[in-house]
Amino acid sequence: MQTVVDLPDFHTLCALPSERADAAANRQAILDCARKMLASTTIQNISMTDLAVNAGVGKGTLYRRFENKTDLAKALVTEDMMVLQDKLTAHNDLSETPRELLEWFVKSLTEFIVTNGNLVSAIIMKSDRHANWWYDTPHVRWISINLEKMFVAATGANTGADFAKTLIPVIFFLGPLDSPDDVSTAHNLVENLVKTLLDPYSQTQL
Repeated sequence: MQTVVDLPDFHTLCALPSERADAAANRQAILDCARKMLASTTIQNISMTDLAVNAGVGKGTLYRRFENKTDLAKALVTEDMMVLQDKLTAHNDLSETPRELLEWFVKSLTEFIVTNGNLVSAIIMKSDRHANWWYDTPHVRWISINLEKMFVAATGANTGADFAKTLIPVIFFLGPLDSPDDVSTAHNLVENLVKTLLDPYSQTQL
């Protein structure tokens, strides 16, 4: 049984348009190749020409799928968020309380940003977008609605939107982290913030 009902489905929010089997195969080959290249470099340092060669597709095919590296970064983040959606679905069936689910989700989001910070930064910093455009995407709407619904389920309060607005910028500010100490510090920072925001409700609701 679901711990928190009516959570948004990222697969629905970010469903890809239908495409021919060969086009889908080319898209996946490009993404898989990009991930291999990202193991040793950043997306800013990936050459689109090298990516096309390594993926075994023509440059025209590459640019039909991904107009630029921002589009490529967004597709990679989308793939990883779909994996996170599947984990959330499974965890929602296993969690004992809404607070347990909320704490797991926040920890997973923190890990997601720490791991994908370089990609997320490449998306957010796209020069021809307004400063807050990333917050209007399905990606952040999915995160925000999940946080709101989990908070309401855990506390009974109607301030879930405020909770999400407070937490999301903090998590997104973390960026890419490599040092284990930095990663641990990031997790502790977010965990303490969540505890501070939840503690006023702990005596009556949690």
